Amino acid sequence: MSASSRLLSHQAKERSTITSAESIEEFPSGETMLRLIEANGFRNANAEPLTGGIVTIYTAEKVVAAALVMRSSLATRAQTARST
Repeated sequence: MSASSRLLSHQAKERSTITSAESIEEFPSGETMLRLIEANGFRNANAEPLTGGIVTIYTAEKVVAAALVMRSSLATRAQTARST
């Protein structure tokens, strides 16, 4: 075992233990997760439950590039207007 693996293993043992059942129960799912995803800047969030709901794949879109391009374009126009 490498030194970094030993360190991570030691740190994991020192932390308080949470059982799998507790962490799964605390993890948001369904509509709650979709609302969280959309509240954090994503749109068209979708949940696809698999294997009877044991696993869910969440997908969403985040549109950042268009806003950055528009902001950059406006900044360039403002700079051009000031220099003329």
